[in-house]
Amino acid sequence: MALSGTLSLHPMTSPPLSLAHGLRGLIFDLDGVVVDSEPLHEEAERRVFEALGLTLTPAHFREIKGMVTREAIAHLLRRCAGETHDVDAVVARKERLFHDLLAGVQPVPGALAFLRRAAPRFERLGLTTSSVPATQRFVFDRFGLHPYFHA
Repeated sequence: MALSGTLSLHPMTSPPLSLAHGLRGLIFDLDGVVVDSEPLHEEAERRVFEALGLTLTPAHFREIKGMVTREAIAHLLRRCAGETHDVDAVVARKERLFHDLLAGVQPVPGALAFLRRAAPRFERLGLTTSSVPATQRFVFDRFGLHPYFHA
């Protein structure tokens, strides 16, 4: 069943959203929906490229939005350095730095409250992410998300 628009679980302003509406579950994306990790990815990429003597601009970050890390790094290296660097080595450096920065990740405003209200109203909540498993585990542990998700 396709669903358009936004869902609100605010108790005073929205009709009750439940199984009665035909929805049995919800699927959430981790990055940008549950936590705001994009600034951390950008900071890690900026620092890694700076160490290579390369400067990334806001336009570069717009170009790679939505790409997986390896694809994004390869694209940026082509654009900024003409592929003169080892993509896998740069990806590894970026991932290490991102992991260090991850301690500063914050939930998207309202996301945790939404999960708390949604969990008892649906049979299942699922999560999708292109993040590496270690990132998902860290976020789940940090914000106590394990009880909310079934898949």
